[in-house]
Amino acid sequence: VIVTGDQWGTPRPLIHLATAARHHPAFESLIGRFAQARPFAGDLRDEPPVGEVIDRSARDLLTLLDLDRAPLHQALASLPSPADRQLPLSLLLQLKSFPMSVLPEGAPWVAASGREPDGDTPLIISAEPCADGSMRIVCRLTPSPGCDRDLTSLSNRIIAALRRLTHFIDCPASEMIEALACLDSPARPDPEAPLTRQWNATIIDRILARVRLDPDAIAVESATGPLTYQELFSLACSVTADLRQAGMQQGDPVIITGPASAGTAVAMLAVMLGRGVMVPLPDSLPQAAFAERVSAVGASLYVAVAEPRPWFEPTVRLGADGRSLGVRHPVPVSDQPRDLPTPDDQAYVFFTSGSAGCVRSVVGLHGSLSQFLDWQSHQFRIERHDRVAMLTSIGFDPVLRNVFLPWVVGGCLVIPPPDLGHDGVIEWIAASAITVVHLTPALGDLWLSETAGQTSEGALRWAFFSGEPLTGATIRRWRGTLLHPGTIVNLYGPTETCMVRSAYCPPSMVDDTIQPVGWAIPGSQLLVMRDDGDLCVPGEAGEIVIRTVHGTAGYGNDPDMWAERVTHGPAPGEIRYRTADRGWYRSDGAVVVDGRLDDEVKIHGVRVDPADVAARLRRMPAVKTAVVIPSRRADGTIGLLGAVVAASSGLTATDLRSTLAEQLPSAAIPRQFIVIDKLPLTANGKLDRAALLNHATAFATAVEPATGHIGEVEAKVIRIWQAVFPEHAVGGDTNFFDIGGHSLMALRLIHQIKTEFAVALPLRTVFSSDTPAAMARVVSESIAGRTQPPPPLHEIRPPETSACFVSGAEQRVPASRAQLPFLELHDINPLLASLVIGPMRVLLGPLDLEVLQSALDLMVRRHPVFRAWFDAETREQVIAAQAHLPIHVVHRDDHALDMTELHQFVIDTAARTIEDWPLIRPVLVRLAPEQHLLAIVAQHAVIDGRSNDILIDELRTAYEALIAGQAPALAPIRSGAQEVVDHEQQLLAAGVLRTDLAYWREVLVPPIQVLDLPTDRPRRAAADTAGQHVRLRIRPTTRACIEAAAAEHGASTFRVITALWAAYLAGLVPDVTEVPLTTPSTVREVPDAASMTG
Repeated sequence: VIVTGDQWGTPRPLIHLATAARHHPAFESLIGRFAQARPFAGDLRDEPPVGEVIDRSARDLLTLLDLDRAPLHQALASLPSPADRQLPLSLLLQLKSFPMSVLPEGAPWVAASGREPDGDTPLIISAEPCADGSMRIVCRLTPSPGCDRDLTSLSNRIIAALRRLTHFIDCPASEMIEALACLDSPARPDPEAPLTRQWNATIIDRILARVRLDPDAIAVESATGPLTYQELFSLACSVTADLRQAGMQQGDPVIITGPASAGTAVAMLAVMLGRGVMVPLPDSLPQAAFAERVSAVGASLYVAVAEPRPWFEPTVRLGADGRSLGVRHPVPVSDQPRDLPTPDDQAYVFFTSGSAGCVRSVVGLHGSLSQFLDWQSHQFRIERHDRVAMLTSIGFDPVLRNVFLPWVVGGCLVIPPPDLGHDGVIEWIAASAITVVHLTPALGDLWLSETAGQTSEGALRWAFFSGEPLTGATIRRWRGTLLHPGTIVNLYGPTETCMVRSAYCPPSMVDDTIQPVGWAIPGSQLLVMRDDGDLCVPGEAGEIVIRTVHGTAGYGNDPDMWAERVTHGPAPGEIRYRTADRGWYRSDGAVVVDGRLDDEVKIHGVRVDPADVAARLRRMPAVKTAVVIPSRRADGTIGLLGAVVAASSGLTATDLRSTLAEQLPSAAIPRQFIVIDKLPLTANGKLDRAALLNHATAFATAVEPATGHIGEVEAKVIRIWQAVFPEHAVGGDTNFFDIGGHSLMALRLIHQIKTEFAVALPLRTVFSSDTPAAMARVVSESIAGRTQPPPPLHEIRPPETSACFVSGAEQRVPASRAQLPFLELHDINPLLASLVIGPMRVLLGPLDLEVLQSALDLMVRRHPVFRAWFDAETREQVIAAQAHLPIHVVHRDDHALDMTELHQFVIDTAARTIEDWPLIRPVLVRLAPEQHLLAIVAQHAVIDGRSNDILIDELRTAYEALIAGQAPALAPIRSGAQEVVDHEQQLLAAGVLRTDLAYWREVLVPPIQVLDLPTDRPRRAAADTAGQHVRLRIRPTTRACIEAAAAEHGASTFRVITALWAAYLAGLVPDVTEVPLTTPSTVREVPDAASMTG
């Protein structure tokens, strides 16, 4: 807690050990077991490290041991204090609820006072120096009868706090606030407190409101082109009509398969719109696993996006763009379904692992889904300008957050290109201006491991992690790799309780340990329970029970198991779900998840029950019996170990993996198998897990490289494997799983194979071809049958230079006042003046290229800027009488357009300097027969945002007229470039700008004063244009004030913000009353120049 102002009349920092916790019944009889309050002072203005503050404070504390009964003011007066007591800030750290004595022991602290700790002291915390110069903090507990359990619990809290503190031991003392913020102890949640159910709408209601409010806003952005909200809803209504015609009734499950695409998102919305229950399944799911899930929900309806699964006839087929591949046309919004879902309706099904060798179907409700998305959007201010990436598999419930979160607020769902590899995700997030991502820590680690260096500037605001424990190491790597990492949020909640029930934002400084999952969201509680049903005290481990009124409908195919895991409360919809997660409360009430109470594990975000995997193994004819247990590798990652007793000889680990790969997700397949004669048992007849793990360790010996001749493909595959497993010697017969491979490493292998050979292998290949030699054979077969991929954009050349020309007499006009700064920059370095802009427009529908070229020819004749370039020496704009400027057309019909590649291509297309012609070049990218992107690529010296709007509007008007066989009706241009220059000279002659010019001539006379402004890094020796972007969110109230000021003074909001910034800078520097800031401006206030461009 930071307290400003005086404390007892004298400003000083205080560290205060409080003596609370007497409210706990267990401590009422512990008289004399509490240290009294001991205040002590010190000067923190020199920013000492935390360790030095502890050392200073301990020495002060030892001088106070004889002042236990003295009044507080007398104790303060006796403290050693600095000569200058006028400190600017009073710092109060309150460490509450600690029944302990703080009596340091060990040199040099005890020697300073000559006192030894009382042998009757139950809890002693001391700091002891080590031989290497470091400091060891020791917590010693001496329980007494009747309070063992409670003192142990509290000591656990203290130890956790001290572990956190040691991470900050060398940090400035000002950062100790974050280190100790967790030590204040609020009340634990009351399990009997009423919970409020926010059950008043569905996401369909929210999306419908957005369609009516802003139908032309972009709802989906993908490689197949954008979809507006009106188009999205129209397509969804069309699919809903097809499903109802096929017999879909309320509550019917509908299977959805396909890649991450606009089509998949449209299908999800369509099923919910028709009051069906969507069951999304990833297109990589094997046939047996697919059939098991279809059977579990009893589905007969199937929407296939892109390519359908060959073993299940689709009811509706959609393209990746969301449009039906049948004969049906989109349904108008006016024909939308009238029978909309209610909050109590079932909405979706996702699957979890079951211990009996079958999956469990978790049935979600519309009301709970809507409540969560409403909370997330309001809590984190997700708004219509946000862009949410779809980067997770459709087979897991985070896809609901990806797809529907942007739509309920009017934002944009951004779908990555289908060929995006893990090594490009981080850069794609930055380049695509993504503001919100959802991911698992394992997925984040994979992206980061494949990213070289720091990313470019991005727009990321929120990174929501969930699915498995989030460590401080992952957080620091994320923040260190992304130039704009956004705010990290750790979410927690099993699928059974509707996605997420708690959240936590890690502080700026974190240690390597697992981060808390935080506090419950509205309508929910995280109860950490003892075996006897009582609530645990902070620091005491127990089972996490989620109490919520926004849960799910349970296991659709296993109601008995649901009844075993859940108890119902008195409120409507109230459940208490036993998660089997072990956790404990921090002293600030935040919950920390610390493992499991059963064998269930999370592997790369996938919940896996080892008993389920073992049951599937035992069903194989070649297996007599089998067990599967969790195992931890040397790198700290969790995997599965499978031990099998074979029914016949010849059974191999590859056989087992290949069979399981047809039934389970890759994360659920054991990374190591051992085939043994019999299962080891303990003396009391239970499975001897330690013996199994020891057996597995002995079995996992290093693999020697294969010798003999190998082919070129196999040699390259071995090199790829060696790069993924640098600590192992890889040969042609090296087994992927025997050297520690898992599903994320398999993804890295598949991506590297694709990069090297341009061959896209399914993930299942790693399980069926688990050696470099076997994988090389698969790659060779794929190479033999593949087709040549389309050339990238940068390999498609622009039209021949001879096709672009200018001719006729040349007119020379002085550069305008807005263009002169570009010429000044050109004198310093021509590249500084080369600022390329290329705003893009999406063109949907049939396009006549010849008519578009005719419309552009009209623009070239109409606007001199198309025929102009600059003469930097004479400060003039040169305008030719005639010019021919063909549209640069790029064909790209493979739906795999990379926006980063396109942006670079656009930049490369532009003129290199402002002395080159043409300064404007139109580029047309054909994405599909009726989908195009039009970019007006230009030098900023002749084009701004307003000019670009004029060009696009006039080009559209001309095209629409010409395609109809009419003459374009365009307003005449009443002024030319020379008239603009003349008007500027008239302003100068009339003295309108004389005051401004006099001011600047006075201010800019060398030497210019360099303001002594506070900086967060040393100044460069010489000024340059390098810097960083800083993004700020302006509160709605502040924004309203800015807009009101802009309206009052007839200025833009940018001008108002610039003035505020200048005033703020002036306030930072003594004796400076004004800081000049300026930006170039045009003369658009002249009526005759309203339609000019350039």
